[in-house]
Amino acid sequence: MKHVASTWLVVVGALGLVTLTGTLGCSKDTASAAAEEPASGAVSAPEAAMDESAALVEQQGDLRLSWVVDPEGHVWLAARGADGARVEPAKGTLAVRPLGAAAPAAPAAEVALAPSPGAMRADVGPLRAELTELRYTVEVQGKPLTGVLHLPATGTRGLVAAAPAPVDGGVARDTTGPHGGVVQVVGDDVVEIVAHKTSGEVRVYVLDATLEPVAVGDRKVKLAFAGESSQYLELAPAPDGTYLTAKLAAKIEPVHLTVVVVRPGAVHVALCGHWRGDVIVVDHHRPHYALYVVDDWDLFVHGHGHGHGKWKGKGKGKGKWKGPGAHVDIHIH
Repeated sequence: MKHVASTWLVVVGALGLVTLTGTLGCSKDTASAAAEEPASGAVSAPEAAMDESAALVEQQGDLRLSWVVDPEGHVWLAARGADGARVEPAKGTLAVRPLGAAAPAAPAAEVALAPSPGAMRADVGPLRAELTELRYTVEVQGKPLTGVLHLPATGTRGLVAAAPAPVDGGVARDTTGPHGGVVQVVGDDVVEIVAHKTSGEVRVYVLDATLEPVAVGDRKVKLAFAGESSQYLELAPAPDGTYLTAKLAAKIEPVHLTVVVVRPGAVHVALCGHWRGDVIVVDHHRPHYALYVVDDWDLFVHGHGHGHGKWKGKGKGKGKWKGPGAHVDIHIH
């Protein structure tokens, strides 16, 4: 795993009461402009209302948070209560940093959140890195809420656009890969993400149309885990080129798992398991992805068909699936 040193941009402020469809004041909107100006309680903001069609929506308890971040780093946050009515966030902070070895250094600056119509507002500077981490702490109806978003250069709209619609063909929701891991479409690629239960090793396999592994070729893959803590991994190809791998410093049950696949001339980013229109339930006590499913990398069971039963066998070599209605092909390596 590569550890990436970066500078944190901290965004702090308080919220006033207005309507969400109102306009926002306009001033400088670049990271450099923010660095030039002392914290004054003002926020640089475009003359635009929050576009909720570009929002990532999280559910925390009975509160719903809608986040919009555009490529220039203009941030909107709207909150709703259990009845769906807009509620007024009281205060909040953002901490923003670019990820990756090639990420530009962010200027250290403090920017006040602007009073805004039912939405909190801030400018954090243009999103120039492949991924930018946005860590938040907000207070809504007296409840402190925390979380982490990992955003591509296209902002939240890019993640929303990358999410498949429920009617789309291709890989179905909750599909598992040949190693038991999570399957995700990222651009033109289908990948499987799977981790060892005890070692923390994470592997990404590239799959073909039949969900069988193929050579990783010239692809580079990065993963951003966001849960009670966060980690960023840049994976390295295995010596035989059959998968990419990295190791977690500590086990994370991610609420968000963001996948970046880089090929010459193209970068694709997807939020793992996110389908268009989904509300992301933030619950740190409940695993969101079945990632940690491997006990032994040398023992892989590939199967197709249907039926119920139990696998019986010892180590490498022979074994059989025993159960009613089973039709399964087994390959053990």
